[in-house]
Amino acid sequence: MNSNEKDTKIQDFLELSKKYFDKNEYSLALKYLLKYLNKKNFAIIDSDMDFILDLTIKSIELDKYDELIKILRKLINNKESIKGWIPAIQTSLGIAYRDTKKYEKAIKIFKILTKKTPNNPNVFYLLGSCYEKIEDLENALKQYEKALEINPRYRDALHASRIIYQELENYKELERICNKILQFYHEDLKALNSLAIIAIHKEKYERAIRILNNVIDKNNKFLDAWYNLGIAYKESEKYIYAIEAFNIILDIDPNYIEAWRFLANTYFLNEQYRKSLNIYKILIEKDKERFEYLFGVG
Repeated sequence: MNSNEKDTKIQDFLELSKKYFDKNEYSLALKYLLKYLNKKNFAIIDSDMDFILDLTIKSIELDKYDELIKILRKLINNKESIKGWIPAIQTSLGIAYRDTKKYEKAIKIFKILTKKTPNNPNVFYLLGSCYEKIEDLENALKQYEKALEINPRYRDALHASRIIYQELENYKELERICNKILQFYHEDLKALNSLAIIAIHKEKYERAIRILNNVIDKNNKFLDAWYNLGIAYKESEKYIYAIEAFNIILDIDPNYIEAWRFLANTYFLNEQYRKSLNIYKILIEKDKERFEYLFGVG
């Protein structure tokens, strides 16, 4: 086989990769792209890079990381072939490392990218998401704040901050970030749900109930809103309404354990002891006889 025939065969690998991608056979698309990139001095034109990035996005969606990581590393090691595409490829590799729990490698890549592209809020957000995965919440929040300094409307960073503040029960900062979300996205249901949680914490149950009913009117499948509505009704001793809310959750998702737990407790508070006992028995079956459930049965 002469060199021209060999080059043609190698080029065929790229065409095969595109063909299999079009047929939704992504494993084969990755396989033949890797074969193409194993050539020492492969050439990539812009249309090829568009295809590679489309395949990268699809591979991340489908958790096909092993071949993808090899492909992205091949591209980065041959920087001359991808020129202006380097940040996009590095970002994709960082995401692949993060999603395969190789957090140190992902953090290293995103730190480099924050220096190379300091006006790109996405890389700060992605760096923050890696810190969040290793439970370094302080550093995660710092990166989300940097992303928001660049783009105050960056919804993913706003919600990532909201989730952490809610988890930490830092209600002052949670309220601040929720108000910021609602400033840009007036009917953001997750932010409204978090404001209801703050109202419950402050024992302002009627306010929480108003907010949550508004949320549920817009999305009656929002289970966390139903759950918090049940809590607000229970805490304000409106047990029948609380029971209704928890039962609605369980009709939609029978595995929502916290709803079972509060339903059992609410039946007990409403002096419906037989129903409470039956729910605790269900909890024992579902959640491996946790002591508090046995205590409920007792």
